[in-house]
Amino acid sequence: MIDYIHKHKTILICPDSFKESINSLELTQKLASFLENYKTICIPYADGGEGSLLVLEKLMPLHKRTITISNAFTKPQESYYLHSKDNKEAFIELAMCSGLGLIPYTLRDPSVMYTGGVAELILDALNIGCEKINLFVGGSSSNDAGIGIADLLGVGFYTEGTKIHLPKGIDMNAIDEIKLTNKIHNRKFDLVIIHDVDNPFVGPKGAVHCFAKQKGANKEILDILESGMFNMMRLFESTYGVKIDNLSGAGAAGGIAGGLVAMLDAKLINGFDYFARLTGLEEKIKNVDLIITGEGRIDNQSIQSKMVSRICKLAKNNNKKVFTIAGEISLTDSELTQMGVVNTIELKSFGNDLEINRKNTLFQIEKAKNSFLKKIEAII
Repeated sequence: MIDYIHKHKTILICPDSFKESINSLELTQKLASFLENYKTICIPYADGGEGSLLVLEKLMPLHKRTITISNAFTKPQESYYLHSKDNKEAFIELAMCSGLGLIPYTLRDPSVMYTGGVAELILDALNIGCEKINLFVGGSSSNDAGIGIADLLGVGFYTEGTKIHLPKGIDMNAIDEIKLTNKIHNRKFDLVIIHDVDNPFVGPKGAVHCFAKQKGANKEILDILESGMFNMMRLFESTYGVKIDNLSGAGAAGGIAGGLVAMLDAKLINGFDYFARLTGLEEKIKNVDLIITGEGRIDNQSIQSKMVSRICKLAKNNNKKVFTIAGEISLTDSELTQMGVVNTIELKSFGNDLEINRKNTLFQIEKAKNSFLKKIEAII
């Protein structure tokens, strides 16, 4: 009888990927396999960061194109992007070119990571006829305000009259002039930046202070980068007449979002909103009894318009309960309750938590199965 007892209860499984560990497709499938006594609706999710293209491939009829590009160390690396069947629209994920997950821990330093590989993908897409570029910028290893990308797209960065070769974050302070060096194409294209955070360009909640440390920056590098970001912000305004100091999301991907708005007239779209529209998320939430979501780490950033908090808001609006799963949780029970989370599983409590990788995360999820099912049973 147990096999039929809960079939009238519907659970929406809608997690983000766990960065540097397990993608949302694998996680969704694993959790669904535990819930065979319930009806489940599975939406592997992304919010503009790592795993965005994997999710898109499941949602849209797109073609994959693989090319060789420059990685974060300027070395050759194979990468790919997706494009529409008519070659008019491309979908590019920054994390697949110079993402933090591609950088060994001992070599992480956002001031020296190169982002030109993203531009190489953009150029290839333009060469096959694409007129619209959708760039998913979450999960970056760099903090360069977009200069590595813009450099290959026809924007030159100079110091005392000399053009900087392969510009990186460490070069931002030295730049004293920005100018168009060449026209990359004989026609215009639309550039859309899909971002996963709403942080400003600079300041206490900006790109450097919120994210550069986790990308490997020490105190000295943090100061250098923040000074460089202020320099770039001033140059963007004096060169292009564009002010990005109060632009929500400008600090995404080490300032790439704000920089490309100023230099390439990019448009910003919140990644959660982007995928919510594609998946019909809110309509699905209306028709379930429980939502299971999660991400690698649930912390203060999760409260600030990250995916978990956004799902909690939609759930609250529709009087639904939310259960979360995460590798690590730094919020208090009170903070989780305020977000709208009724219960949670922290994988750090199960098995070896010293190594972050796919194999270990799957092991932890399997170890947590009984506890997970008991908590679900108590809620639903």
